[in-house]
Amino acid sequence: MKLLRFLLFTIFSTSCWAFEAADGLILSDSYKAAEVRYGLIKNESEAISVTVFTLKNDLSSLAHIAYLREKAKQGVKVRLLIDSYGNGLSQDFLDAIIADGVKVRIFNKIQFNNLGYAFNRNHTKMMLFENQKSVIVGDRNFKDMYFPTSSKTTQSVDVLINDASIFEDTLTYFTKIWHSSKPLNLRTRFNPLKISIAEAKLDKVRNIVERWMTNRKKEDPYDWRKSLSEFNYTELIMDEVDLAKKKEKGHHRAIKKLFDDAEKEIKIITPYLVLDPDIKQSIREALERGVKVEVITNSVKSSDIKIAAIAAKKDLLQLLTLGADINLFTGPELLHAKVYMADGHKVYIGSYNLDMISRYKNIESGVIIHSDSVYQDLYKNMRMIGLKTVKINTSQDLANQKLFKCGNYLLKLMLDIPFLRNFL
Repeated sequence: MKLLRFLLFTIFSTSCWAFEAADGLILSDSYKAAEVRYGLIKNESEAISVTVFTLKNDLSSLAHIAYLREKAKQGVKVRLLIDSYGNGLSQDFLDAIIADGVKVRIFNKIQFNNLGYAFNRNHTKMMLFENQKSVIVGDRNFKDMYFPTSSKTTQSVDVLINDASIFEDTLTYFTKIWHSSKPLNLRTRFNPLKISIAEAKLDKVRNIVERWMTNRKKEDPYDWRKSLSEFNYTELIMDEVDLAKKKEKGHHRAIKKLFDDAEKEIKIITPYLVLDPDIKQSIREALERGVKVEVITNSVKSSDIKIAAIAAKKDLLQLLTLGADINLFTGPELLHAKVYMADGHKVYIGSYNLDMISRYKNIESGVIIHSDSVYQDLYKNMRMIGLKTVKINTSQDLANQKLFKCGNYLLKLMLDIPFLRNFL
């Protein structure tokens, strides 16, 4: 049935033939991103499923788990899936939410018997709300740097989708990852006093957020539920979850197809750019057939992973030589959005970086949306990001970017060894 709807949409590609139509909202503003998340959690009455790559003991992370804990106490089924590499939450807070009914699992905990998969990470960021049939996907983790609690909030893009079909597809994907992860149980020898202290802190954080949301509504009576727009066609992109199997990257195929099918323009926003041969070939062929390609990525100054920004230089130089429009983001905040756009109406939003780790190691989450209005919203956002970029016109402009001498030497060594290149 889904195939039939997709074929009909392809044949009758106008807004009135919305066979996979969904209501949704682009969340590029950190304030609105926080409001929507907390609002959906508060309004959910059946089940909440969340997967996140990184979180720690900061205000935004604690606010998320405080709201999830409160819903679990009310009888809502709550599942929280955390990648072991990105888990910076103290055991006391984990014990506190587990004691109140939140089911927690840790993905790919690094142990001696699985060192061969140590670099395989669950990089997905998904929030699912069963009663509301709503899904949030994008690049935001739970930490302060993604929300208004930080003075240097990242440039990020999430998307809210309200659609039963997309919800069910996302729930299936989440469940596969959930069952591939190990349960985290309450410690046998937990300290009741420490749990009480953790619970008190979570209650305090939730009260702080409640006051903030109340004040926000007074200052800005914006109602995000009245701002939803229609997406003509939406598709969830999924990867192979089983680490023992050869990596079958749905994201790689989908983004390659997005670039291969482009006829007029491709716009790329990615924090890290170390291209695998297939994607590089797709961009090269697009440029050769006259497609305009625009790239925005972090400079060494704005990047949180300096060696990744250094690694991008080689591919950026090649793209520049082929005729791509190259822009380096200068900050002071981090560019963290992963958005790929084509031909005025097709958009990818998710967690997939154009680098080797996303290609070969990570499990990712994302959607491809067909929508003129979404494209225009993201194009405006791209122009705002562009105000903080430096345009690279020549190879000398790229060479003038400040790099680290020792980093260059190490990078050259890694780039010359295919196995090591996979980890950049």
